Amino acid sequence: MDPKEIVHADPKILGGTPVFVGTRVPVDALIDFLESGETIEDFLHNYPGVSREQIFAYVDGRIARQRPDDPSDSVISPAELRRRLAED
Repeated sequence: MDPKEIVHADPKILGGTPVFVGTRVPVDALIDFLESGETIEDFLHNYPGVSREQIFAYVDGRIARQRPDDPSDSVISPAELRRRLAED
């Protein structure tokens, strides 16, 4: 998926908060869902404007950017994200 189709920040949308393209759904909403133990299916049900492809592309990109020795880049570890994605 083209990175321009996943997430963007525009000062006119939620004051520049990163959102999923084509929506006003902040990326932090996905992180909050996963942190609280919710599933991606729950997220998609609550935010139908976000596609499954956008979620997987965002998570894959986030995992790829994270350095193994520096967990501060992610609230949820890559292993935990993969585990939760595999459940869906």
